[in-house]
Amino acid sequence: MNKSYNFTRTNLVSQMNFYFLIIVIPIGLAGNIFSYFICTTKKLTKTKLGFFIKLMSITNVLKLLYMMFFQFSDIILDYDLTSQSDYLCKMILYFRRIIRKLSPYIEILMTLDRFIAVFYRKTYPLTAKNNFYTKCFIGIILFFIIIDLPNLFNSKIDQNTKKCVSNPKVEFFNDLSALSFRIFIPFILMLTLNIILSRKVFKTKSKISSRSKRLRANFTITSPKIIRKLEKA
Repeated sequence: MNKSYNFTRTNLVSQMNFYFLIIVIPIGLAGNIFSYFICTTKKLTKTKLGFFIKLMSITNVLKLLYMMFFQFSDIILDYDLTSQSDYLCKMILYFRRIIRKLSPYIEILMTLDRFIAVFYRKTYPLTAKNNFYTKCFIGIILFFIIIDLPNLFNSKIDQNTKKCVSNPKVEFFNDLSALSFRIFIPFILMLTLNIILSRKVFKTKSKISSRSKRLRANFTITSPKIIRKLEKA
C-alpha cells in the first residue's frame, strides 16, 4: 500500500513539474525576447533603462534555456544529462548555481546607477556609460565563478542509483550560501540603497517646499509695499 501510494505521489509530482515547466518556460522565453526587442527601439536603445532591461532579458533567456536543456532535462526531455557522467554532473550543478544568482544583481546595478546619479553627480558621467555596468556585470560573473568552485568537487554519480548526488552536509552550506547571494544580500543592498534614496528625495522635497513658503511669505510682505509705491507714482 505504501509503495503504491509513494509511486502514485511521485508520478503526480513529476507530471505537475512537467506541465509547470512546459508552460512557464515558453511564456518566460516569449516575454523576455519580447522585452529585449522592445528595448531595441530608438526611444529606449540609448537609455540606461533599455540597457538594463536588455541585459536582464538576455540573462533570463539563458537561465530558462539552461533549465530546459540541462537542469530539468529529465523532466522536459526525458533524458537526465546529470547522470551521464561525473563531468556533466559537476558542471551542470556548478553552472546552475551561477546562472540563478545573476538576475538580482542586475537590479542592484540599476539601483546603484540611480544612487550614483543622485549622490555623486560629478562622477556620474564616468559611470553613466553602459560599458561601465557591462564590466561590473562581468566582474560579478567572475566573482561567482570563483566562489562556487568548491561545488565542482561536491557532486558525483552515485554508483548505486546512477544519479547525480552531493554530500548532504556540504550541500546544506552550499544552499545557504546560494540563498544568501541570491536573496538576502541583494534584498539588503537594494533596501538600503532605496531607503537612502527615499530619504534624499524627502529632504529635497522638504527644501523645495520650505523655499516656496519663504517666497510666498516674502511676496505677501513685499507686494503691499510695491502697490503703495505704484499708487504714489
